Amino acid sequence: MAKTRTKRNDVAETALWQQVFSDKDAEPGQPRLRWPGDPNDRNVSTMNSGLRFFAPGVQLTIWNSATHHMGELSEQAALERLSTLSLLARWIETRCSLERPPKKTPIVVMSEFPVVLDRNGSARQDGDAQSVADATA
Repeated sequence: MAKTRTKRNDVAETALWQQVFSDKDAEPGQPRLRWPGDPNDRNVSTMNSGLRFFAPGVQLTIWNSATHHMGELSEQAALERLSTLSLLARWIETRCSLERPPKKTPIVVMSEFPVVLDRNGSARQDGDAQSVADATA
């Protein structure tokens, strides 16, 4: 679910759940899943906090135990686990929005003098042609 939605396959499932529901801002290559609405709204904040714990908890207690041969489940126990997985999947697919980091906008400097990068990568303006030549050499 989270791997498909975020297009990430670089970390294990539980760690991925923890990262995608992190309260930190999205970073390049690390989008976040957020409950829709104003993050300052108490209900939205509560859902985001709950998902931060619920999703990895489901991974650890339901998914992992089922895949590591917990044994035969009763019909009732299987339905309860399936319902929990289904609820999480529906929230991720239909309710949570994908938050990506803002794209960086290049800064354009307008000047009558050239902007020169020195050997340390620092920019400076210089109208003296000889200084420009020295800095780029």
